[in-house]
Amino acid sequence: MRSMKKNIRKTAVWFMTAVTAGTLCACSTQTEQVNTPEITPEEIEETMTILPGGWEMNKGDISVDANTDAKNAFEKAVGTLVGFEYEPLAVLAKQIVSGTNYCILCRGRPTVENARTEMMQVYVYEDLDGSASVTGIKTLINTANVFGGWSANEGDISLDQNEEVRAAFEKAMEGLTGASYEPVAYIGSQLVSGKNYMVLCRETVVVPGAESTYALVTVYEDLNGNAEILEITEIGIGETDEVLEVMNSQIANPCVQYDTLQEAEAVCGFELTLPETVSTADYRVISGQLLEVIVRNEADDLEVYRIRKASGDGDISGDYNSYKETAVLTIDGRDVAVRGNNGSVSGAVWEDEGYAYAIQFAEGVSKEEMTALITQIR
Repeated sequence: MRSMKKNIRKTAVWFMTAVTAGTLCACSTQTEQVNTPEITPEEIEETMTILPGGWEMNKGDISVDANTDAKNAFEKAVGTLVGFEYEPLAVLAKQIVSGTNYCILCRGRPTVENARTEMMQVYVYEDLDGSASVTGIKTLINTANVFGGWSANEGDISLDQNEEVRAAFEKAMEGLTGASYEPVAYIGSQLVSGKNYMVLCRETVVVPGAESTYALVTVYEDLNGNAEILEITEIGIGETDEVLEVMNSQIANPCVQYDTLQEAEAVCGFELTLPETVSTADYRVISGQLLEVIVRNEADDLEVYRIRKASGDGDISGDYNSYKETAVLTIDGRDVAVRGNNGSVSGAVWEDEGYAYAIQFAEGVSKEEMTALITQIR
């Protein structure tokens, strides 16, 4: 990783590629604005740039919903982890190996009281059989250590939705030559005498045939609205934190399957009451703390729904999908957060007497069906 101070390339003019709204922000400049054409399925292979180590930069729509393969792998990988919540924000790159590696920009926080939000690159590997796991993390903003006063962005990462950041970024970039910087995500800020903003960008050196890389651009805006670049730091895709206690504790305790519910309960140290209709199920313990029961249809052995229970609070579902309909219902004296689409329920989470619960359905069910099950779960 290298850093470049602001006076290295600050001379004449700069340019930036604008992309469609919803992917990256479109920034106005003093020079001609170039619009990226809309990507078609036939052109998908052209949306990747080869990075060192065989990584391919995502040059198309970086949103998680637009990259379903990466999204599905991420959901499978983090679904086996507890102790830390991960929110995927953007798919930055992938690497084809015996299977596929993905680099995903995430927001995350430990599942403990008063935990601070962090920004990180999460690396997920999916093998040829479809199994997925988290293989590493590179922390970009680590607010667990508050030295320096950086705060991770808790909202929308697009500069289009952060006008103050966008304006400061454009001012700071005026007169920069030698490379172009296309903003990908606003990831954090630091309150000083004025304010510092950290923006993840695609960096392209202005030479024929140059390939893009990722860089963190730190912009300072003073109290009078003047802005300048403090630092530009390249990010190597594939680099991970050398010391990562959270990851080590999670990976050291993988998902373990048990023959009976009683065996799984003994490991977790608590009991789980299931609906009376459960006859065929798998019993698993994730990271030694979270009890999961996968209920199957006795006729065809297909999953019908899964129930989770763990000590503490928070959303333990591992479900990172977006839903059109959400609501909080009172069921058997408990506040239950319900989500789904088109009138059917896909899942729900709740808390009760010091424990967190979740139920996730393979296919949507009615509120009545969901309610009948939740009233029996303890």
